[in-house]
Amino acid sequence: MSTENSALIVRVPVERLRHIEGFSRKRVQGLVDKIRSEGVWIKPLALDDAHDLVLDGQHRMEVARTLGLKWVPAVRYRYADVELWSLRPNHAFDWREVTRRALAEDPDPYKTVKHRFPDGGLPACLPFSLGGAVRMSAVEHVIILAAGKSLQLDGISKILIRHPADGRTILDWAIEAFAGKRITVVVGFRAIQIMQAYPDLDYIHNPEWALTNNAMSLGLALTEEPAYVVSGDIFIERRLIERLDRDVPDLVLTSRREKRSLSAVHCVLDDAGRVIEPYQGPVRDMAHPESVGLFKVSSPEVLRQWRRRCIEHSNLFAGQLLPCSPPCVQSVSLEDELFFEVNTPTDYMELIRSRARS
Repeated sequence: MSTENSALIVRVPVERLRHIEGFSRKRVQGLVDKIRSEGVWIKPLALDDAHDLVLDGQHRMEVARTLGLKWVPAVRYRYADVELWSLRPNHAFDWREVTRRALAEDPDPYKTVKHRFPDGGLPACLPFSLGGAVRMSAVEHVIILAAGKSLQLDGISKILIRHPADGRTILDWAIEAFAGKRITVVVGFRAIQIMQAYPDLDYIHNPEWALTNNAMSLGLALTEEPAYVVSGDIFIERRLIERLDRDVPDLVLTSRREKRSLSAVHCVLDDAGRVIEPYQGPVRDMAHPESVGLFKVSSPEVLRQWRRRCIEHSNLFAGQLLPCSPPCVQSVSLEDELFFEVNTPTDYMELIRSRARS
């Protein structure tokens, strides 16, 4: 391969990358923290030119996924021109075998394959700003969980509750707050009533809505597509979503309010403000903020784990099952934006009073 080609740094979509060996999640998280802190990406990945297999940069590939990057800088090589050897004793292979295993989604174990690249090795690249050339991908999908029946609200579908100030429903407010994004509503109780009123939205039906909690609804709706997840009983305003769009790729909206219900889900955080344990019930420590029912998740691994756990434990709240090993979901505090949850007649009376006070 010529020197000119080997030094050519190109943009490669993250979704096209494939691992050739395993990686250390601890090291990934360390790199995530470093890159988030510095705000720049300074080293390209090395790829084979036939399949975009990652020859050098397994951890950087996972960092890019975690940060929700659309593309990364990379150099492509003809794999047959790259020298490779094993770091494991008595383990022999060639580039064809590495390629075969990677394409079969059966990559070698962590620290197995070592490469020496031609023409002086992997070149350096100019730093790319995470807010500029390597932009975080926007979360364009919204999942609204609205399958349950409210036992305390006279059998009304909560997503159709109208705000006393303007007569618009919770779903109307959500459509405005998430304007420009694709909305999927998970329905169950009064499904036809909701779909008739809003025929232009996407829907998923949870046939077991009366027997399960909202974890089942989320499990039916989640894919590896980055998504906002929100409970269907909350009035939300657009400026909150605009702020969260600018924030980290994986987050849970939290509040440190003192008055909490016994069914609330709380978050134990590490020193960096990431969730290390969600739990439901009486709060153990007021330093544990409450998860208030809004999430933004971009990491494919978090999305996969969350979906699997929701299906396996469908009788729980989705927030209880938020993956946190390793911790990568950031707690982001609710500020002065409108965010009002209606679970009881008393909640709605408070909403009426707040309208009178404003």
